This record gives sequence, C-alpha cells and structure tokens, in this order.
Amino acid sequence: MNNLTRVALIFGGATPEHGVSCLTAAGVLAVIDQTKYEVVGIGISRSGRWFKVPLSVIANYKIVDGKLPEVSDSSEDVVWLRGTDGCQIAFNSENKLTGIKDIDVAFTLLHGPYGEDGTVQGLLEMMGCWDGQTPDESAFRISWYSSWPICSLRFA
Repeated sequence: MNNLTRVALIFGGATPEHGVSCLTAAGVLAVIDQTKYEVVGIGISRSGRWFKVPLSVIANYKIVDGKLPEVSDSSEDVVWLRGTDGCQIAFNSENKLTGIKDIDVAFTLLHGPYGEDGTVQGLLEMMGCWDGQTPDESAFRISWYSSWPICSLRFA
C-alpha cells in the first residue's frame, strides 16, 4: 500500500475544445511529480463517455499533421462512486466493476461547456471529491455576463 495522494486527471469532454484539453492533460502529466502523486487518467470522449486512459497514452498526446488528439472509446468505462470517506472510481469492463480506487483530488482539465461552467465540479462535489473550486466559482468565471461588472469594478 502506498501513501501517495491519488489524483484523477479529468480531460477531453463533449466540447469543441476537446483536443486542447487532451494537450493540457499531457502537459500536466509531464510536470506532475509521480513520486508524490499517483495519477489516474480519466478521459471523456466527444460523446460524453468517461474512460480510463493509460498514462502512456496521455504522455503521447500531441498535434499530428495539424490534428489535435482525442480520447478514444475504450473497453473500460469509469464509474464514479460515493464512498464512505469521499469519492471513488471503478472501472466497468464487460459489465463488471473492477479496480475500485479512492480519489483524493480531481484535477479538472476540461475546457468550455461542462468543464468550466460548474457542471463537472457539481458532480465531483456530490461524489465527495475535491477539485479546488465550487460549482458556483467555476460557473461565475466562465460567465462574462455575470463576472464582467465585478471584475471591472475591482480592476478599474
């Protein structure tokens, strides 16, 4: 049993910014100290399904011939669970849940709708998983309509 903090890198998503999010995940993975953190890759496909993505795949995400990387469907769907001490994930492979793991912190690397608007943060909050911001904070930052008057007062 290790004492590393388990971090879920959540990236991809059903948005036009899917590929940029994949590149962000590769960048974060390249600099995260894996002697301190156990990283679990969780990619969301363009269709909105959540999958386990091996770290070796994430590390190789790059632009090829002008095309951004994408999360491809795999055989292991990720299932979020509310555990007794916080959130957990399990992998659904051939209709069997396997590999149940506690998640200490989620690192949401999603861009655009669902990732920056508080939607995923709300899901994580319900699952007992901390990602550094509340759904309201995330939604506020993406909404120029609501944030511009406050920011203009603060920085005027």
